[in-house]
Amino acid sequence: MRSLLLVLILSTTTFGCGSKEGKETTDHPSVASSDPPLATGPHAADDKATEDLQAKRADEAKVADAKAAADAQAVKDHAASQTQLQASFDASDRRFNELKEKLAKMSAAKKAKANARVDDVKTNETTVMASIATLRDAKLPQWDAAKAKADSDFAAFNKSIDALEKAL
Repeated sequence: MRSLLLVLILSTTTFGCGSKEGKETTDHPSVASSDPPLATGPHAADDKATEDLQAKRADEAKVADAKAAADAQAVKDHAASQTQLQASFDASDRRFNELKEKLAKMSAAKKAKANARVDDVKTNETTVMASIATLRDAKLPQWDAAKAKADSDFAAFNKSIDALEKAL
């Protein structure tokens, strides 16, 4: 047992002690070096996996940022489109109100003839207002469908106003 202990002490002191001057310059990389030391051994695979995971997460973050920017731009574009649609509806509604004022000044025979068209305009007006409200509340995925419906309803509203105007 003593001999094993002696061998252990000798091997530790022989291999463990050495000149620090020679080893510092050859074994350790310089502090001023910008390149990280290359990993070798069992940790190399872990380091590579960590780097790959970090690169993947950085790419995912870039994609998420790009999607958020695109969504923000889409929201701005949708708001501008909705504002323009609302302004067009308001202009058509004012045109309809002017026609109703003209109708009030007309004879009873012309009023009776135009009442069916006025009812048609009022129905289309209600439909357009509902479509605009749906468009206002629509989320990004459903917005295009809501916009198409609002546009078609608005076109029908304008056609019914045109028909009323011709009848007068």
